[in-house]
Amino acid sequence: MLVCNRDDALRQTAREYAARRTTVWQRKPVSLPVRILFWSLRVYVFSMLLVVGIVIARLAQ
Repeated sequence: MLVCNRDDALRQTAREYAARRTTVWQRKPVSLPVRILFWSLRVYVFSMLLVVGIVIARLAQ
């Protein structure tokens, strides 16, 4: 019984937080060039992580 009450309280808290977050920080539509920039940054970061992983793997051998 205690776990159910705690779980309900946690869900309620999560709902309140999500409602506050969406009212304060609403997503705004971004233009196509900005979306391309964001995706290129994601690809760059992923590729750099891959390069670092390969270098670390080579050093470990």
